[in-house]
Amino acid sequence: MKYSLLTTIYQALICTIIISASSSYADQYESFSIVTQEKKSTEEAKKTISELEQELSTLEDSYTRDSTARFLARHYAQKKGEGNIEKALAYYQQALLGNGLSDIAKQEMIIEVIEIQYFLKDYELVIQSIKQYQIYGGSLSIDLQLKLALSLHFSNKPHAAIFNAEKLYEFIRTTLFNHATDPYVNPKLDMSTEQLTQLLFVFFENKHYKTSIEIQTIILEQNNLISEHWVRLSQIYLVDGQTEKAADTLLLAVQKGIELKQEQILLLSDLMAQNKNPYVAARFLAQMINEFQVTAEFTHYEKLFSYWYTAHEIESAIKVANIMVKLLPSVERQLDIAEMYYKTQNWDLMRSTILKACDNGLDKELVGRASYLLGVSEFKLDNYDAAKQAFINATLIGGYQKDAFEFLDYMNVDTKFSYNPAYLRRHEGPCGPNN
Repeated sequence: MKYSLLTTIYQALICTIIISASSSYADQYESFSIVTQEKKSTEEAKKTISELEQELSTLEDSYTRDSTARFLARHYAQKKGEGNIEKALAYYQQALLGNGLSDIAKQEMIIEVIEIQYFLKDYELVIQSIKQYQIYGGSLSIDLQLKLALSLHFSNKPHAAIFNAEKLYEFIRTTLFNHATDPYVNPKLDMSTEQLTQLLFVFFENKHYKTSIEIQTIILEQNNLISEHWVRLSQIYLVDGQTEKAADTLLLAVQKGIELKQEQILLLSDLMAQNKNPYVAARFLAQMINEFQVTAEFTHYEKLFSYWYTAHEIESAIKVANIMVKLLPSVERQLDIAEMYYKTQNWDLMRSTILKACDNGLDKELVGRASYLLGVSEFKLDNYDAAKQAFINATLIGGYQKDAFEFLDYMNVDTKFSYNPAYLRRHEGPCGPNN
């Protein structure tokens, strides 16, 4: 049975409620010897509980009978073992159905029942018990209002959940406003971060993001030194499509010295880039890598490279790309670097990068590209013979043939050799195929 799932956590929870019981309640049962005296054994104490249960139905006085049922309910609520919670709830029900206890006493019992039902996730029963509590004249505390809103949400009653959550939020707003207006007269908001987070959950799960943002801002104002509060606010902004505010929130956290986790730093840099600030994103991520807040691994440099390249900071992009090649050698990436050197018109480095990439020969699909780029660099360095041969090599394989022929025409090179099948099979000089 599901009640057998009750754990030590629940025992601690319900004990808190029981400890708060009035001293008159303890005095009332002193004559029953429920509290084991030093000279009495555990067996005698257990026997006393058993005797109480046997005598319960014979008690004629309604106050005594209902008070005894209430005591037994609390006893079994604290007791470990299968079946004890069922017994506790049964005795609570018996005491509530009787007419021997006051409405105030019944309110106290219903709160204890609600704690059990909520812990066991019997949300429909929680809703019913809260209604019963109000029938007996109980005024809903913040805790009960939260339990009602959450129980309605988990019972698939979203409109009712939001209705009750909004009433609680209106109380929060009024309390905050009154305290800000006159802090010496009006009390501060007496809600824990956990309670505010529970209320936030109801609004967020029902896609009320504006209110979710407002509540998370209140949480952040209570304690702005916890990174989780900043990150959650940023995430809500992000879900709401407010990427700029999401980025600003995390950036403000960093500026305030809040330590973010690596994945949060990476999220922030992505948000900056998405908000048309790739240059700022690149500078920020580069700083985080240099300060060892982000690991210096290939994927992070790849992200940094994309930021610099998107920001048209080609020289910075080249520096990062060279680091990437050291971490994970790649001929294709070396050719990418050569093309970036082309954009910066650094012909010497363009040439040396290509030749280094060609050291061990190339896969066939890269020969045309490498040969063409080498031809361009040689041409720009006034090495016309070397440029001519590189362009000829580029015509021997698909990919860059058209571009190579155009350069050869520009150099007034006779390209009739292109119709000689024997010549087409010959590659001379660097950047040839490796097989």
